Amino acid sequence: MRFKKIKIRNAKPRDIKKIIELEKILANYHHRLDPLYYRSGTQLSLVEIERYLRRQLKKNNVVMLVAKKDNEVIGYFEGQINKRDPLLIPQRTGYLSSAVIKHRYRKLGLGRMMFERMEEWMKRRKIEYLELTVNSNNKKGIRTWKNLRFREFMKGMRKPML
Repeated sequence: MRFKKIKIRNAKPRDIKKIIELEKILANYHHRLDPLYYRSGTQLSLVEIERYLRRQLKKNNVVMLVAKKDNEVIGYFEGQINKRDPLLIPQRTGYLSSAVIKHRYRKLGLGRMMFERMEEWMKRRKIEYLELTVNSNNKKGIRTWKNLRFREFMKGMRKPML
């Protein structure tokens, strides 16, 4: 694949419909991992997602990146800066909340390029740590994030209440 034909840039309002399509791909993937926790792409409220994305686009502490090839959005990353609990030492952390590349463009280095762009954005804002959560069943995701130098530091747990 020729990367010179791919542009990575900040998302714009006109990209939202195409980002939603990528979010549906991500939702389907996670739903297969844990159908009791994640909605599938068909279960998502497109109105809610669009409203959420439009709100995120307006925030100064959020970065939304798209990778475009010709007129097609083929990748999407979203991250944000969080102010932490005063009990914690790192006070400014970044959080990678969404990362998805269309299937036929995976394993070609595009995800790494998008991640590096996000990482630059975070560094310019003096972020102390970049964090993310990954489902314990998502072996592929865990491997990917470890390859990008993320290390496990906490275990999340949940208990059904209904």
